Amino acid sequence: MNRIKQYFKAKKAKIYKEDYKFLMGFLNEKELEYFNKLPVYEKRHFLDVCYYLIDKYRVEEYDLLKAALFHDIGKIKTKITPTKKAIAVILNKIPFF
Repeated sequence: MNRIKQYFKAKKAKIYKEDYKFLMGFLNEKELEYFNKLPVYEKRHFLDVCYYLIDKYRVEEYDLLKAALFHDIGKIKTKITPTKKAIAVILNKIPFF
């Protein structure tokens, strides 16, 4: 059930002006350029991880929050879409003999 929620959350993902204002406080021009190469659903995920650390654990350390924003940066090259990920999860659940 959690994977289904993740799939639909990724499909509806949006980035708002407030998110970019937040990013400007952490990222330099080059880092923002890398961030903007990500698909919207990955950007949303990165931001959600960062916001979670701030809201749940009151994290204020600049380096830790920046690490949260780039924790899966390798996904720039892989191009794993939510649909491909869903298919992979389903196929992984099918027992092969």
